Amino acid sequence: MIPAVNPRPGDRRPQAPVAQVVVRLLGRIEVRTADGWTSAGSPKQAAVLACLAMSAGTVIPIDVLSDRIWDGNAPRSARGVIHSHVARLRRLLEPHDGVSLARASGGGYLLQLPEGGVDLSAARSLAGRARLAAEAGDDPTAVELWRDCLAVWQLPALSGVDNEWAGEIRRRLDREYHDLVVERMSTEVRVGRGDGVIPELDALSARFPESEAITELTMRVLYRVGRADDALACYDRVRTVLRESLGADPGEPLQRLHSIILRREIDPEPAVSHRRSDDEVPGPMRPRQLPATIGDFTGRTDQVATLTRLLRMTETASAPTVVAVDGMPGVGKTALAVRVAHDLATEFPDGQVFIDLHGFSGDVPPVNPADALARMLRALGVPTRQLPDGVADRAAAFRSAVADRRILFVLDNAATEDQVLPLLPGTANCAVLITSRHKLAGIDDVGLVSLDVLSPDEAIDLFASVHRHPTATATATSQIVELCGQLPLAIRLAAARLRSRPSWTLDQLRDRLIDQEGRLTELRAGRRSVAMAFALSFEELDSDTRRAFALLGTTSLAEYSVDGVAALLGSSRAAAESIMEELVDRNLIQPSESGRYRVHDLLRLFAQDRAEDELSVDETRQALIRLRSWWIHSIHAAMMAARLPRNDWLTLPSVAPRVVPLSFTDIEPALRWLGAERVNLVTVIGSEAPEGEARTWELVDIAFDYLLTYLDPASLSALADRGLAAAAEVGDRRAQALMHLRMSSVRHMVGDPRGDDEHARRADELRDPGDVSLRRRALIRRAVAMAVEGRFATARDHITAALESAEDRPTGQLALMLNIAGAVASQTGEFALGRDHLTRAMEVLRDIGSPRTYVVLGNLGLAHMRLGDFDTARRCLDEAMAGARRMRTPRDEPAILDDLAQWHLLRGDLLAARRSAEAAIEVASKARLENSTPILSVTLSATYRDQPREAERLARRVVTRLGSGDRSYAGIRARIALAEALSNLPATSETLAEAVKLTQSAIDLGTDAGCRLLVAEASTLRARIELSVGDADRAAELAEAALVLHARIQHRPGMAEGHLLAARAWEVVGDPAAVRRHHDEAQTLREAMNLPSINDGRARPAG
Repeated sequence: MIPAVNPRPGDRRPQAPVAQVVVRLLGRIEVRTADGWTSAGSPKQAAVLACLAMSAGTVIPIDVLSDRIWDGNAPRSARGVIHSHVARLRRLLEPHDGVSLARASGGGYLLQLPEGGVDLSAARSLAGRARLAAEAGDDPTAVELWRDCLAVWQLPALSGVDNEWAGEIRRRLDREYHDLVVERMSTEVRVGRGDGVIPELDALSARFPESEAITELTMRVLYRVGRADDALACYDRVRTVLRESLGADPGEPLQRLHSIILRREIDPEPAVSHRRSDDEVPGPMRPRQLPATIGDFTGRTDQVATLTRLLRMTETASAPTVVAVDGMPGVGKTALAVRVAHDLATEFPDGQVFIDLHGFSGDVPPVNPADALARMLRALGVPTRQLPDGVADRAAAFRSAVADRRILFVLDNAATEDQVLPLLPGTANCAVLITSRHKLAGIDDVGLVSLDVLSPDEAIDLFASVHRHPTATATATSQIVELCGQLPLAIRLAAARLRSRPSWTLDQLRDRLIDQEGRLTELRAGRRSVAMAFALSFEELDSDTRRAFALLGTTSLAEYSVDGVAALLGSSRAAAESIMEELVDRNLIQPSESGRYRVHDLLRLFAQDRAEDELSVDETRQALIRLRSWWIHSIHAAMMAARLPRNDWLTLPSVAPRVVPLSFTDIEPALRWLGAERVNLVTVIGSEAPEGEARTWELVDIAFDYLLTYLDPASLSALADRGLAAAAEVGDRRAQALMHLRMSSVRHMVGDPRGDDEHARRADELRDPGDVSLRRRALIRRAVAMAVEGRFATARDHITAALESAEDRPTGQLALMLNIAGAVASQTGEFALGRDHLTRAMEVLRDIGSPRTYVVLGNLGLAHMRLGDFDTARRCLDEAMAGARRMRTPRDEPAILDDLAQWHLLRGDLLAARRSAEAAIEVASKARLENSTPILSVTLSATYRDQPREAERLARRVVTRLGSGDRSYAGIRARIALAEALSNLPATSETLAEAVKLTQSAIDLGTDAGCRLLVAEASTLRARIELSVGDADRAAELAEAALVLHARIQHRPGMAEGHLLAARAWEVVGDPAAVRRHHDEAQTLREAMNLPSINDGRARPAG
């Protein structure tokens, strides 16, 4: 066993209480060795150890490890990399007794450590012992234990590991450290150290400037040692911090202590009480979560009365009372809501719950409904371990939890109705008060209250209350609040800044605001004053930083990367990063956890105004040219590295001067960057291009194949429209043709095959006669449109012509054409040809190193399935699904899931087929693939073969949606599905007549479309219907004819089913020889396909 080691130089952490520590997470991640503490290795190796050590004794699945280490974007080599890291860590840990790092069954790793083997666990153990000592009245021992505990903590925790998981752990441990510090200092004060802890408290106040608990301790100690003025100064400091950062005053306990010190009364409290230990059992959960109301809340008399009246309607209402306050940013929505909630608190005796939904919080993403419900349920007393999964289950649990309770819920800063709807109670005894920048009119029976700026008198009162200057003149104050547009946020910022500059006078502040008046003419009156408040910070910037901030206002990007800013500025990356960090320090922009930067919406308006005054027209134009040039070349590089379909036919413009585009060497970084830039890309394409800049249509064309996979249809359509308009503006016929092809893809995406074909035809008309490449692309698009419309013969002609003009080399386009040709061949009943085309497409994709083989594998699996090779088909489908998920392309998943459902159907497993079909519809819905719904619903209908009423409902809904005149592939399949469902219902003349009519329609339409497979399937169904009505002779005749059709196209599953049906028909007719012949043929086919035997009930045809 390795003995305890000497601490590293300067390490003040205690050794004796943590002698068993093997792994350090607090500070640098290290492992104890015989020679001392040694690094856990590279950042990713250290991250692996941190993940395992944080959950020592618990199996961590390898997928969880990879998600944490690579932020959900793990490379294909992730498992191998993790195995290597674990092997090296195992060698580091091997010398320790009681330590093991082993591979767990089912995947994952398990790290076993002795008790106290992690410094975090040792620190928490010491904290527990300190609390026990304090509860027993032994404060001196508690003090020593607290000191030992906090000496173990070295922050930041997990130093050197930079990923989202580590960032969240660090934030959590920072909060824990704060709580421990408060407990320790409370104990120090109780044992009478008094002024001895003041220096430490000062340091802690600097570290946690918003901590009211630390401020309270500091104030008590200062007051007791006779430093009342210093104690009051502490209060003023924290109040300023809270007002500037949160727009709120300190809580009631601190305000009460402030009053005691002002009046020089005796402090009745010995110290801040320690927090409840984890072992204590809470009493009944009656949450009191409302933030402190703003002490200087002013005006809003009418709005307070209106909200109070609406919220009191719970006494007579039959449904929950929901009131939504809307208004512009900074208008005081939250302050009003909190004030009214406090006024009504006694009328809701079972509690008041407050939650910030962060709908518009800059670097904080909106709280999703599931997380919001979890917080609310925990506030109501539901333990975390008992929280159900999913929004629906949590919403149901929430409604149950509040059904018999009278609670007021304040949902602050909501983004949309969708975010709020799951959070609404189901009974009338509760009330909900919502604040949002949007009018949430989509909520049923919501009471809407729109908030405007303050009246002049209210604005003056607010400024005077915040500023608290006894000599302030009414005239100067009136002028200042008018320049602030009477907006509460602007007034508070101006007053707070004036208080922080004692040398300034009211007249000086007024004059500074007047000097800025001309710069805000473009802004609405309500936003002008907010810009003024930020202008005071802007004036303090040096010239380079002022220019950079102004240039940020020339764009409307959601986030800024350092590389993108470098292009915008025409600077080096290092210089751009330095400037952005300076702006972060000035609170003019906010950093995000992704390493990017965000600009608050009001600050963006201010920056736009600064750009007009600070930058010349040419400077702005050149900056935007540089940024778009960086975009075009970086996107092209990412598309190539990710091996996505790309436009090799486009000649890229030259890189603009002083621009360094990104380069990528692997798929994962390229996809990650494209994903991070997706919103920005949409914004850039949608904005006006500066004169002389690369044409917008080129940007659309370069990024289109990526956006086609990841963007919703409506947004994609808008971008394609923008590209088409831009191409028309420059009068470039070839550019217009290319954009029509992009529009063709969009129309396909939304289920409009005629629009798809029309745009492709228009592209063909616009091309130069000798442009073979563009002609080929138009033929590809037209082939797809015809196939969707059910015109397979025409589709086959188009794709055959396209293939004939293909270049004699492996390309992504060749693979695409072969994939389409294979899919069309399968539909026309040429399964072997289809299989061969698809196999060749796979070879081409592998030759060029494309990761998109899953696009072909789904079709290839279907071809094998129809040829009766179910084992190969399943391997193809499984590999296709894995590939789609690996590439994170949910839009490709529904078709693969649909193929899997058909695989299960042909094998007779209805439940498995139903699960796959339902999953396909769910994924398609989330991906907004409305055009896929009909065909997916047809497959789902077939899985309810054992429940014909449900099958009929689903199939009829599709037939009705498509209309009687529809001739598409989906429409033909829907007719067959509805006919089959009707034939399985109790026989009536009406249902059988409709089934026969639908079947005949499917046969006719399938024949016209050239889809021999559907004709054969419909013919088999027609024979089954005749058998069900007792016409065995006719059924046998039709079954034999259907068998010929299936045999002609070598549809082996259909042949097996046809033989079984014929055997049944001849059995009724009374022809034993025919029965035996067909029975034997069916059995032979099923055995060859590895399907259940005829004796298995799953082998019998429906009906």
